[in-house]
Formats: sequence, structure tokens, C-alpha cells
Amino acid sequence: MENYYKRERLGEIYPEARKMRDNNKGYDWLVPNKKGMLLRDEEKFRSPGVKVDITKAQVYGSDIITLCKPDTKGSLKFNMYHMATEKYREIAKPHSALKSGYTDKVLEVSQKKFMENATTDLNVILHDIERQCIDLMEFAN
Repeated sequence: MENYYKRERLGEIYPEARKMRDNNKGYDWLVPNKKGMLLRDEEKFRSPGVKVDITKAQVYGSDIITLCKPDTKGSLKFNMYHMATEKYREIAKPHSALKSGYTDKVLEVSQKKFMENATTDLNVILHDIERQCIDLMEFAN
């Protein structure tokens, strides 16, 4: 993990994204869309062949899952694939380790299936995602 912070990150490609503190539960980035909403993006760095799995907090605590896959073996440049978390929940299956009592990760999708259902341009899905929000200004009057 010594190269963790040298890897290409979502914020380098989408400078409007705001990085959350390390170990934030459920998501890593806040990314604004055209509607002024801050959408929660969970960044997953995975080696080739490793499943894209998520925790309980990420199931409903993120709006977008971003798979970051090395361009080539050992590369610090990553190809990024973005998917709405709602779509991820539709195609995911329960994590294979749940039966053995492992509870850290709850859902999983193969990288191949993830990439087939994802886009490489975050903007393609960013502006279509609607979150249930309350406008607190309605209560100000």
C-alpha cells in the first residue's frame, strides 16, 4: 500500500469532486451535479479479477460506485468505471463469504459484469441520479 496516495484519483479527473476524510463510512467523494446536489461516490481500487464488493454502509450510503482498475499491471494510472449504486444493487448478489460468517462486505459483482453495466464517463450518470432530499428552506418561513 505504499503507493496508495500516488495513484490517480477521481478528483484528478473530476476536479469539482471533494475528497472526504480517510475512513469515511459509505463514500469517499462528494461530486456536485447540475441540479446542485452533492452525490456520494465510493471509490473502489481493485486488481484485475478481484470482485467489486461493498459494505453495509455503502449499500445505501453512496449514490455512485467507481471501480478503479490499473491500466496495466503495476501501473499507477487507472481506468475508471462508474455505476449508480441503485444499478449495482440490482445486479449484485450476496457476498460469497456471508455463509461463513464474514459480515464486512454484503454485496459483490464480478469486474466483468460491473464494467459491462458501467460507464467510463461519470457525467453520463451524474446528472440523472435523484436522491430523496428535503429542502430545509421550506421550514425557514
